[in-house]
Amino acid sequence: MTMRGRYLLLLAVALVSACSNTTAPAPSSRATGSWVYGGTQQTPSSAALDGSVSWRSIASGVGAFEGTFTMIERKTSGEVRTLSGAAAGQLLSDSIADFDLLVQGIARRHIGILRADSISGSWASIEAGSSSTGRFVLRRSGP
Repeated sequence: MTMRGRYLLLLAVALVSACSNTTAPAPSSRATGSWVYGGTQQTPSSAALDGSVSWRSIASGVGAFEGTFTMIERKTSGEVRTLSGAAAGQLLSDSIADFDLLVQGIARRHIGILRADSISGSWASIEAGSSSTGRFVLRRSGP
């Protein structure tokens, strides 16, 4: 499956899950607070991702939240860089989180399952001529 195909599959799963739930979106308070981010980049090259995300509720929509993130990216080649920027998203249902981390002006779309104090799933980023994909886990570290 191509990277674009994987990204579209992620979007389809999120939409089907959101449409199949007849209840209103979960309140954003389930996502607000401080989180520890751990993840991997699988394509186009392997990398480990470790950092933190902090979200607060916003009034523009039920289940909506925004904030900031900081993470360290460690590539298998030995290259290390610090990434930071804006984070925003929403809870689509009781258990589906859909959010973006803006990395150097490019959105990394994350779709994950919220269970208790963790969110886990996949992410994808598509820009002209290239794409990146990976997996992530967020663990709540504070209110």
